[in-house]
Amino acid sequence: MGGIVGLVSLNAGSLGDIEGMLKGIWHRGPDQAEFYREAPVQLGACGSKLDQKSLVSSGDGAIVCGFSGVLYNTEALARLSQRDGSFDASASPGKLILRLYETMGPELLQILEGQFSMVIYDGHKGQVILARDIFGVCPLFYSVTSTALVFASEIKAIARSGEVTLAPDIRGLYEGFVYWSTSGGRTVFNGIHQVPPGCWVTIDMDKDVNIQPYYCYAETSPLGPLEDIGTLQKRVFAALSQSLADRLGGAGSSGLFLSGGLDSTILLKLAQELGYWELPVFSLGFADSALDESPFQDLALKGHRGERYRVIVKDEDVIAMLPQVLGHCETPLFKLGPVPMFMLSKAARQVGVESVLCGEGADELFYGYEIFKETQYRINLALDPDSVEFARDIKHIVPPQYKSNPAILAMYSEHYSRYLVGEEDVLYSMRSRIDASSCIAKYFSRDNRAAIRSGEVDSLVAHQYRPRSSPLRQCQEVQMQVLLAGYLLAAQGDRVLMANSVEGRYPFLDRSLLELSLSIPDSLMLADYQEKYILKQTFAHLIPSPILRRQKYQYSAPGAARLFKYEDALAPYLTKEAFESCGVFDYNSVQRLIQGLKSGQAQPHQTISEEMMFTYILTTHMLLARVKDDFP
Repeated sequence: MGGIVGLVSLNAGSLGDIEGMLKGIWHRGPDQAEFYREAPVQLGACGSKLDQKSLVSSGDGAIVCGFSGVLYNTEALARLSQRDGSFDASASPGKLILRLYETMGPELLQILEGQFSMVIYDGHKGQVILARDIFGVCPLFYSVTSTALVFASEIKAIARSGEVTLAPDIRGLYEGFVYWSTSGGRTVFNGIHQVPPGCWVTIDMDKDVNIQPYYCYAETSPLGPLEDIGTLQKRVFAALSQSLADRLGGAGSSGLFLSGGLDSTILLKLAQELGYWELPVFSLGFADSALDESPFQDLALKGHRGERYRVIVKDEDVIAMLPQVLGHCETPLFKLGPVPMFMLSKAARQVGVESVLCGEGADELFYGYEIFKETQYRINLALDPDSVEFARDIKHIVPPQYKSNPAILAMYSEHYSRYLVGEEDVLYSMRSRIDASSCIAKYFSRDNRAAIRSGEVDSLVAHQYRPRSSPLRQCQEVQMQVLLAGYLLAAQGDRVLMANSVEGRYPFLDRSLLELSLSIPDSLMLADYQEKYILKQTFAHLIPSPILRRQKYQYSAPGAARLFKYEDALAPYLTKEAFESCGVFDYNSVQRLIQGLKSGQAQPHQTISEEMMFTYILTTHMLLARVKDDFP
């Protein structure tokens, strides 16, 4: 748990308010604060009372390190960093990293296993190094101004520095909706950048910025013949068990977020196997039975001895908390899922839990999303467009409520028939969704529409990927970046958990498990449209059969259609004055969108897209109002 902030003067001028910056992220570690001030550097760090020292410097003071997060291979790192034949297994992560940097330089990043963000100021070289873990669990943002480098775990701290004024980035806002998040170091604010996952950024005193990956998703040779599935299952079981044990170890109290789906149930059952029968469990319930997963949660918890805490989510709670949550997310939302997660983390903190186990990562590593099935369907049909058998497979990718509706099935078939070619496109898996989502451009103001230049945005997003061995493997890498790192671990993860001083820990996001998954053939990940096939086979003996068999359930929160029941709460953000003040969207165009949604006459797939657009537009206005009122 924790956060870091910093200022580095790029000329002889005075620096901004380092204490004010740290106060802006005090929720990330409210028990202790540290500062380092030695020209031209000012650093600040916050953490829990259980954390070790986060800011350390070399003997001559020329090198300073700031660290936030947790490492899971500290003993191995301590041995590597030993001097005079001895090592200190209790050394803080910051101290270990400093020692390793002095001998290895930035190459040390390749041997770190954990979730972290960090900074190293090297006075000998006159440069700053910023880095994040390979999955992007811990955030780190920066801005280079005419006088200083400013960086922090959250954007609001940068705004509090006195060096930067926040303003929306139009292309960033467009990208954030169309591609589900901003990536490649971009954000929705002008001049604010994020360190990409698995990368290190160097900034020298001449303001030259260089971004380099230190870790790439390297595919390995496929495993042996299919008769070796039993061995593969043992390896998956062992890797996840070890990862879970690592994340349950250490000081501080732990809990588990249980959705009632496969991934969190696997973590619960594995924790029991490791002896954690009294692990506290936190789950969401919804007043709307269509969203509620409580029966599956009850089934998963049968026999568990730990305390169960259940948070009931009502529409009015989501509306009331939305502006506050947006202040933590620091990006607009196309779904309102982060609000219930904020409520759940608050409940965990109220009973003293400081870290929670979460199931994120399983869908990416083991092909759990519908987009994998859609991609497989398009690949099959492209091979033989006249195949009756392949055409019938559309039932595997249509929402359950429409599987018996011939008109809806025909509509989906026609839609995907337009996207059968183009496997060489690194965004092939997302292309149909990108095209549908790009319609949001028509709701931007005229000048902003001209500034978007959607083709350039598409090229920027695609440029960060390299061709993979299969469209499914390509889809996996894209989902790891745009959905997992950009949204699930950010707006719906770190930001709303750490808002309540709770650290998320993700056993599926382990380097060994990732590298194992990269060696598993597609046919064992998605077998005859069965998602996460090898994962289900591995843990079938532990998971209740109804949970194992249930169709993938997309975590949901009340959608945009229900927002209109609370027009009084929304009205201030939808006035003509609000549109003029924000300067992003066109008032008249959005009014037509609202009227169309209220009429309820659109096709189901069109309604979903338009609801997401409205949610994104509304939360953009809410966020910008929050920035104006609460960020300097």
